[in-house]
Amino acid sequence: MMPDCPFARKPYKQAEFLLKTLRSVVDSKVLDTVRYPVSTNAVGIFENLTLEQKQLLEQLSTYATLHDVQTYLNQLEDYLIPYPQVTKYEFEHKKRSCLTRLNETTE
Repeated sequence: MMPDCPFARKPYKQAEFLLKTLRSVVDSKVLDTVRYPVSTNAVGIFENLTLEQKQLLEQLSTYATLHDVQTYLNQLEDYLIPYPQVTKYEFEHKKRSCLTRLNETTE
């Protein structure tokens, strides 16, 4: 399971970038250039990953087709951490608090 942090969905952005590249680039050297940073960025988002978690994210750089990346993303669904439910009261309270701090910094 991925660590409990607000960035748990960011590896998807890296995968989406790889998907976009696979759709639009034909040159294999360009694809190779994109694959490595995508994997490194996905791993770099998290602290204290287990070896299994790191290997799972590093796999992103190994896929060569849209289908492979989509299958990989489907496998990651089990690792997503759902956002907690927020009540209307909690939302309004947090909103007021943020607006108050914002007003204090602009005065």
